[in-house]
Amino acid sequence: MPLTPDTQQPSNEEQGSGEQISLGVEAEIKRRQMPMRDVQSIERSGGDVIADFDDIEKFVEMPARKAVRAFFERNIKTGSSHANLEEFLRAEEREENELPEAYIVINYDSLSEANRLIAKEAGLNIAKSHDGSDGVTIFVLYSTDATVGEIEDKLYELAIKFKHQKLFWDPGLTYEQQVDKYKRMLPFTSEKAAGFVQDGIKSGSIYKDEETSLLFSSEKHARRYKESLKYKEGE
Repeated sequence: MPLTPDTQQPSNEEQGSGEQISLGVEAEIKRRQMPMRDVQSIERSGGDVIADFDDIEKFVEMPARKAVRAFFERNIKTGSSHANLEEFLRAEEREENELPEAYIVINYDSLSEANRLIAKEAGLNIAKSHDGSDGVTIFVLYSTDATVGEIEDKLYELAIKFKHQKLFWDPGLTYEQQVDKYKRMLPFTSEKAAGFVQDGIKSGSIYKDEETSLLFSSEKHARRYKESLKYKEGE
């Protein structure tokens, strides 16, 4: 008697797919259950800017990635973050019973007025960051037996309190603004700076958006900037 659809055995391909899903779930559970004291530090220099989602994995430690991704999706610039074993060592060197801290620094100048108000109402103080810019810091204190999943969730809960906004901190530049930028950055004459911009456009290191005539670091960045324009102040 042939098997009915309800009792038909899965194919080898379906079995393999199910096993992959199961392994993925197990790996995620294991990741979330990892003790915070086992998270290794990622070295990041002051010049390392998160310009794409791929950069988050490179520059941000595991417990802070979900929150940093939420900020990036909201077009909010983040600076340094810290959520690793080193914080345990620092806490042990300080006063007795002082708890470790996981934090993310937000670039204050990148915030819309609505998000600045959210930061203020949350009691976040403005302070100078390592790169000299103004920053506000979200953080959570945690016990020595905390897991990656617990800290990941707490930082994410803080991040999603902020609103989606326009990409204020890295908009496209006009041709004239880009030339002026190179003149200020390098000892260039106007003619040499203009040639540098033209060469960049030809080589693809500078992307010219035909719709807006603005210059961007890449087509992806131009698309992201234009998509961000749908967000109105206060929404």
